[in-house]
Amino acid sequence: MPGDVADFDAGLFTPYRKVVPDVSFFPGSCRRSLLTACATPQAPVNLGAGAFANPGSSYGVLMTALPPSDTFFPGADCLLCIAAASVANNKPTAHVKTLTPADLAKLSQEAATALRKKGATVTVIDAFDIKTLPDAATSAPNFARKNFSSLKAKYHVDKLLVIAVNATGFERRYATYIPSGDPKAKVGGVSYIVDLSTNAYEWYMPIDVQKASDGAWDEPPTFPGLTNAYYQSLEMTRDQVLRVDGGAAQGGRQRWGVRRPCGRVNGVRDGFQVPGAQCS
Repeated sequence: MPGDVADFDAGLFTPYRKVVPDVSFFPGSCRRSLLTACATPQAPVNLGAGAFANPGSSYGVLMTALPPSDTFFPGADCLLCIAAASVANNKPTAHVKTLTPADLAKLSQEAATALRKKGATVTVIDAFDIKTLPDAATSAPNFARKNFSSLKAKYHVDKLLVIAVNATGFERRYATYIPSGDPKAKVGGVSYIVDLSTNAYEWYMPIDVQKASDGAWDEPPTFPGLTNAYYQSLEMTRDQVLRVDGGAAQGGRQRWGVRRPCGRVNGVRDGFQVPGAQCS
């Protein structure tokens, strides 16, 4: 069932359910729902200074399937509240479902390239469902909730980099029936490195990217401001995942060294560029 403790590893602990209210957890909190018991979210883990000190370390890179884009209404905590929010935001919802997070599809290959530049041997693992792994025997902090040890022999790797994006689209916060702000572009998920000998996290970074429209947001039917924010949020997520040396866990600005593309407006590349980034 979604909401099990092991779902941390699949990036499923996010406040983005729309059908049943409050069935998962907000970062840094622990909230009971109608379907789940209370569990403690995994805190960020910084990558150690000597993580890449041994040339030839073997890594697997696994990226979970990208979800379709949708709208999310945290704070609409009853069925009628969700229904009211859905009706009020039907036009942004219809539009965001035409957008795809395809810009993130090559993230596993980019991460693999960056790891190879640091001297690692890398295997990209395709089409693997983390939820099929058995639960770990322990749920101690800084240890994965799924048992990844079988992948060590299967793929001949010592460590596993997982990129799990589980929510893309627009988020609008609510206080029951009342919106408490304008919609924002949203990407949610988690990225982490597991030592396959110990099942411990060497790096753990929640992904919680939000980007407001730079101008007016309520411009149906194409919502250009929110659409631009959507593509910028994908770029920001890519930049965040490709950071190195533990900076991502605490908001640092170091990156894996991979060039990033320019931004988009209405899905078309333009000259937008995050300060300090390179345009490919």
